[in-house]
Formats: sequence, C-alpha cells, structure tokens
Amino acid sequence: LESYRESGIVSLFDRAIIWFQDKREQDEELARRYGFEAYGSENRGLAMAMHNLTTALNTDYVVLTENDCAVVEDKEEVGHQLEAALGLLEAGRIDLMRLR
Repeated sequence: LESYRESGIVSLFDRAIIWFQDKREQDEELARRYGFEAYGSENRGLAMAMHNLTTALNTDYVVLTENDCAVVEDKEEVGHQLEAALGLLEAGRIDLMRLR
C-alpha cells in the first residue's frame, strides 16, 4: 500500500477499493489511511474475491492488483501504461491487459 501512496497512482482512478478476505475493523482503518474504500466477504479464495469485487462495481473497466504487487514505476509511467491499455480496450483490439 505504501508504494501506491508514494507513487500517487490512486489519484488516477475515480474509486480505489480494497477487497478484504474476512474483513475486520482494523482493515477498514488501514484502507482509509491509504486512501482506499474497504469492502470484504468471507474468505472463499482469491478468484471469488475478484468476482465479488468486479460485480459490486458499476464501471466499464477495473484494475486488479494484489498485496504483493508493489508499484515500481512513477505516476507518469503508470498513467501512460494505463492509457495505452485503455486505448486498446476501447478499440476492441484486446479484452484484457496484464500489466507488470
């Protein structure tokens, strides 16, 4: 979470959400501290958490990350990569983009 805050990329999105497995009160505090909304459900695995998160949203596009995926680029580079991915998605050239 620290790398997301330090890079400033959270500001690139309309909403920033963390989906917690077996969410607790301290998880909500942690999410708020880093500028995220906190949601969660019973721990039923990563695939179910991703499904729950994406179906709870009302948006055309979703960027999924995991807690062990630190941001290593600056906000400008991340923004450039996201814009490139969005262009390909909107043009119908791809259905999914994986960024590293």
